[in-house]
Amino acid sequence: MNFRFVNDPKDDRYWIVNEHPKPGEALEYVLETKNFSHTTYAVLAFMPNPNKTGNVLLVQGLDAAGTQAAVDMLFSGDELKTILGEAMAARGHLDGFEVLIVANSLDSDSHAVHSQVLASRFY
Repeated sequence: MNFRFVNDPKDDRYWIVNEHPKPGEALEYVLETKNFSHTTYAVLAFMPNPNKTGNVLLVQGLDAAGTQAAVDMLFSGDELKTILGEAMAARGHLDGFEVLIVANSLDSDSHAVHSQVLASRFY
């Protein structure tokens, strides 16, 4: 996968590495704070399973709000339709994709708001 999750248990730090950044993309997306209000990141990916006998849907965030942002995008409709349309246009059928999502977490319940796709890869 292009967007790889990394954690450093010693420092309790989490981030996403962008293995092959395109122009304008960062090499890393770091969870800068653990305050109630912060920027967070997530990845939503649809990829072939290791045996190539089916597919896997991955939904992962750097924290609860990030994961919520990815789930919201998965079930929101409009943005997912755009993502699926781009994935289908790349090869004419749905093979695989990854999207990096950014969102704001605003309170202690980890509510994600203002989610948007930062980067995408279609396979």
